[in-house]
Amino acid sequence: MKKILTISLALFTTACSNSHNLMFDYGSETSKEVQKVEPNVGYNTLAEAVPKYNRLNQLDFQPITKPGDYEFVITENSPSFKFSTGKSFIKGIALPDSKEKIQISISSAILNSGFLPTILLLDAQYNPLHVYGQETINYNQGSLLHIDRFFGEIEIPATKDEQVQAKYLIILTTDKAMQSETIIPDADSAAIDLGRAEAVYQAYTNAPRPHTATGVVKINFNYNKSADAMLNKQMVIEDNKNVINQQTAQTLIDEKQVIITKDTIQPETEAMFIQLIDKAVKEGDIIKAQRFVDEAKLAGSTKAEEAFKSAVATYQP
Repeated sequence: MKKILTISLALFTTACSNSHNLMFDYGSETSKEVQKVEPNVGYNTLAEAVPKYNRLNQLDFQPITKPGDYEFVITENSPSFKFSTGKSFIKGIALPDSKEKIQISISSAILNSGFLPTILLLDAQYNPLHVYGQETINYNQGSLLHIDRFFGEIEIPATKDEQVQAKYLIILTTDKAMQSETIIPDADSAAIDLGRAEAVYQAYTNAPRPHTATGVVKINFNYNKSADAMLNKQMVIEDNKNVINQQTAQTLIDEKQVIITKDTIQPETEAMFIQLIDKAVKEGDIIKAQRFVDEAKLAGSTKAEEAFKSAVATYQP
């Protein structure tokens, strides 16, 4: 068994949690508790659930009041609704009132099981506009920076004055998603070296993870809260493929990825990466060191590459 690095995991976790780019890095206690529930319990409860609402406008929608990360917990006590894709527990969200584009990142951790979300957008009259399914939100393999998860990025484009605008978002899952499972490949060796519990577990088991009816979804909303009206008009996306169209609500959208501007890495996190890079080089494991460099740069580090070059320059076998 590989030697576990004696680094302060508490410091590392705290530092990482301060950046929205590392959203759902190590899961949350809420997620771990929700996903301790056996999948069959969620399935059976959902099967027996009598939908409280027969129209989506009756649902309580949680408002988004500022940019940032939000955690949404979907349990057996959540309201259910019957869609064409099957019955699902759901969560309603009221989108911020913004005429400019809103960039959204969706993340759902895969632990002993996983909740595979689908996102439905509605207009002000609660009519469906877009569905974002498994072509957009899919498996994202774990690394040093985050655990195995379902992850996707979408963009609600800027709107003109007369254009239909998305006002509400609903989190749900589908019968197809719940009937499938995710096979987790070999865990990232760097995560194993750090003693990440789920990575160590994965190193000793290749059991596929079942999908569930309940789970925790984290969403990051990135938008300019106080944008100038004239600037908003200039930011309108003219490409018809990107303009919200009600007809697309019955189909899955394309897989165009949205690039989110990254936060500056926390000093403690960058120092941790530099320590790992230096140690790997001193052990003669250049491949591992380069992997740490890549992970650090993904997190926003500007010093990792130089630290790697300096360590290699002074390396003595």
